[in-house]
Amino acid sequence: MVESPSKKRAGAIAAGDVTQLRETTMADAGAASGSRRRSTDAARGSRFEAIRAAQIRAVGTAFLRARPLVVAPVAAVNIALVVASGAPVAQRVALAGAIGAALALFVAERWWLARAVVREGWLAMSLALTAVVLAAGCAVSGGAASPLLPLVVAPVVVAAAAFGRTRPTTAISGLAFVAMLGLAVLPDGAPFPAIPEPWGRAMRACSFAGLLALAYAGVAGLVGAYLRAGELLERMRVATLEEAASRMRATEQVGAKVAHELKNPLAAIKALLQILGDRVDERGARRLEVALAEVDRMDGIVRDYLAFARPLAELEVADVDLRALADDVVEVLADRAALAGVALAATGPAVTVRGDARRLREAVFNLVDNAIAATPARGRVGIEVAARGGGGTVRIEDTGAGMPPELAQAAPFTTTRAEGTGLGLPIARGAVAQHGGELAFAARPGGGTIATVTLPEQP
Repeated sequence: MVESPSKKRAGAIAAGDVTQLRETTMADAGAASGSRRRSTDAARGSRFEAIRAAQIRAVGTAFLRARPLVVAPVAAVNIALVVASGAPVAQRVALAGAIGAALALFVAERWWLARAVVREGWLAMSLALTAVVLAAGCAVSGGAASPLLPLVVAPVVVAAAAFGRTRPTTAISGLAFVAMLGLAVLPDGAPFPAIPEPWGRAMRACSFAGLLALAYAGVAGLVGAYLRAGELLERMRVATLEEAASRMRATEQVGAKVAHELKNPLAAIKALLQILGDRVDERGARRLEVALAEVDRMDGIVRDYLAFARPLAELEVADVDLRALADDVVEVLADRAALAGVALAATGPAVTVRGDARRLREAVFNLVDNAIAATPARGRVGIEVAARGGGGTVRIEDTGAGMPPELAQAAPFTTTRAEGTGLGLPIARGAVAQHGGELAFAARPGGGTIATVTLPEQP
């Protein structure tokens, strides 16, 4: 039956679409990979921010609840020292009022937080208000010479530990800086004189002890929160990877089983087509040849997929002669190389390593097969075996156009050959890696590619 012109055009359009799809798939792969990587990084960042915020809320709540217990002894000692110093009554009242107001604020906050959890904005506002109240206490106890001055640093330190280099930290630091400038420009003795010695030194020591206690309570807790957030994120990451690996193993096992089950039907179809080939005319024989070629191609894809999934199984370790293995590959691919007009040869001494002969043969076979496909007529592909340390190397050198650098680390099913599956290189890389070896590619001087398989003595 003769095909109509419309059917021919439809077939040509379909073939063109398939070709275009193959060409655009590789071009889009890099962009899609980058987009996925950026999406993953953004998701990881937002997840960490959520965990960090939750930890800061919990630790910030604990800090604000504990703060009155730290400040109360410091406030009591400082007020007692001011009273004992013989300072003017108005100064004592003003200072006691400032310290008492700060303590009352902390106690009220503790009472409220007994039934709630602090928000990050609340924590920032509380620290800013603390800096203002403490600066007022400094103003009525000697200005820049106030013994309470060390306490003004406490809110800034806690804010830096809680928020890092963000707006809340900048705002609170700026507020404290402005307060320091205000204290510095106050005239001596205004509005009250400095606390007389030795009471001033005692108050200064007490304030410094309060600073250390507040900094320890805030900074240690917040640093611990960051560490716990990192540990939690790491546990989540490990759990996600384990789940992904489990799903990948299950998917590969299912795929390998399906591929294995397809082998027998393909073999039966091929046998039937070969039988029919003897009973049809010349035109039918040509069509059967096309069908047989497609069956062979499907069978090759199934075999490649099975080889790709096989590294999940254990290695069958035995002594492997790398030179004999190279000779076997040359013998199998000799006809293909001859049809392509490519010279193929193996050189080097006998080198024995421990490994799985079948896996290593698959690896070298795929590398040599790719080299032949990349080499033009009258070119050359050489396999050189050499000993290295306790192990050995297999060096495949071709005189082709060279391998694009991005293809050496490409994902499975990525290929530049219309008839290729894109599994040859991943199969080789996986087999070599499972033996504890290394597969490296380099440009050959004068054109071409050098693939070097380095294997240890024992996998």
